[in-house]
Amino acid sequence: MQKSLPVIGNDVWIAQNVSINSGVTIGDGAVIASNSVVTKDVAPFTIVGGNPARLIRQRFNDDQIEMLSELAWWDYEPNAFIHLDVTNIEAFVKGFLRVRNSVEPYAPKKVTGEEIFSDSLAAV
Repeated sequence: MQKSLPVIGNDVWIAQNVSINSGVTIGDGAVIASNSVVTKDVAPFTIVGGNPARLIRQRFNDDQIEMLSELAWWDYEPNAFIHLDVTNIEAFVKGFLRVRNSVEPYAPKKVTGEEIFSDSLAAV
């Protein structure tokens, strides 16, 4: 029986020495602290850590998380938003909405875990 690989969302930061169980989903914008063992799904825009990884805190409030999820800013050319203030969530969202329609979608080839680990999985 083949194990399912983890699914990792957009704008995720995973520190060093992290283990992620098969079949786990890491939501968009999540942060995984170093030396963590992720055994369950991680909600979008949360920070988790420990063994097993537990919720440390949300990165933003619920309304901001919903707004960022709907914007899906990671689907656009990254350099188009370099001038926006990423330290202020409300200012970033307003600026993003102002220029979004004039920016091309960013669509690089997606790489799957199966492509990366095909030789490793064959040995399991």
